[in-house]
Amino acid sequence: VVVQVAISTAATRKAAQVPGLPLTVGHESFAFRAFRAHQNTLENLPPFALAVAVALAAGVAPSLLGGASLGFLAARVGHAVAYYRGVAPARTAAFSLGLLAVVVILAAAALALVPRTAAFF
Repeated sequence: VVVQVAISTAATRKAAQVPGLPLTVGHESFAFRAFRAHQNTLENLPPFALAVAVALAAGVAPSLLGGASLGFLAARVGHAVAYYRGVAPARTAAFSLGLLAVVVILAAAALALVPRTAAFF
């Protein structure tokens, strides 16, 4: 997020945008894409953080939680790079992988909360 703030701020200044006002450029502008990539990351952090908190409370194995979290991080970096470059299919794929990582974390939490009795096996 910190790197994205720096990139977005630098791109916005280079595009001569007035700080605090809406961007007047579209997808063809790197400043617009950098700003939107940053906003999208901010929008995706709360669901991820909530999923991790639930998984921690449920006692999900650290290796599974760590692996899925690294997958989320890699997907978000890939999403930002694809957004910066203006490659929509790669951006969509990276977003989907990040969403899948959150679903895996939540599924692991749900499975960890299911009572382990002989009736389920």
